[in-house]
Amino acid sequence: MCSAHPERLLVDHCHRTGLVRGLLCTSCNTSEGVRNVPSFVAYRERPPAVMLGLDEQYGSALGRFWARPGRAGPAQRRPRRRCRSPLRRNR
Repeated sequence: MCSAHPERLLVDHCHRTGLVRGLLCTSCNTSEGVRNVPSFVAYRERPPAVMLGLDEQYGSALGRFWARPGRAGPAQRRPRRRCRSPLRRNR
């Protein structure tokens, strides 16, 4: 959608179907979900993954391959840790 460097791209997926659609930068990924700009509408109707004949679930082996090294993607998401700060009260 934009000219972001390939290292800055994230795996985009459809939240309804769970299928990978393509790679977008953070800004385009956020905008795609909330804006009905013609370029985003066209992207949703015919995403790059469909044009390439790919039918991959987000978090599949392909999704892990696309994920950037060192980034916590679906396959390598770190568990949340509890805040141990004395300033935070237990609830």
